[in-house]
Amino acid sequence: MKEWTLVQHMHTRHSFDSLTEPRMLVERAEELGIAVISVTDHGTWKGSVEARECARDAGLKLQVIQAAEYLTDQGDVIAMFIDREYEETSAVALCDAIHARGGLTLLPHPYRWHKLDDPLLSRIDLIEVHNSRTAQPDNERAVELPASASYRGSRAPTRTASASSRWRATCSRATFPRTTRPSRTRCSTRRAASRPTPARRGTSG
Repeated sequence: MKEWTLVQHMHTRHSFDSLTEPRMLVERAEELGIAVISVTDHGTWKGSVEARECARDAGLKLQVIQAAEYLTDQGDVIAMFIDREYEETSAVALCDAIHARGGLTLLPHPYRWHKLDDPLLSRIDLIEVHNSRTAQPDNERAVELPASASYRGSRAPTRTASASSRWRATCSRATFPRTTRPSRTRCSTRRAASRPTPARRGTSG
């Protein structure tokens, strides 16, 4: 079986905590030999749409998953394989809305700023077990979470066929179907340092 690499949690200039241009992000990922990236800007999917367009226009092998990281009443939840923005502030409602449209849910840095319970965990497809801005003890706890009784006991047994097929497509590096864009974007060549840093929203990473 051919090995491949997925980086599931990345930010661009569309987030308050990053100045990285989407074009630079995809070019660097390609240089490193990464197969798939999930661009997860805070509160918006615009960075992932722009990054995907930049990768395609440059003829890169890199696959870009359209995604976003949303702040909810129980902490951040990442939506993957999305075709629109989401406005739900309830973690449970957000997960349900993502699944209803064939997406996947990812729980980032689970032991930082989260209120974990069975209703939320039962709706999570993937768990981030290492985050560079998270303390090592909390990363180590995250490694154990997928095997915990709480997670296994609440885990929903089903996953939408659409999400499963999109995940397999990513693993095989197949071409994704075209999805609706929020607006026509263009790969930016502006210097990152020229962009002012937005106001801090309360969480990062």
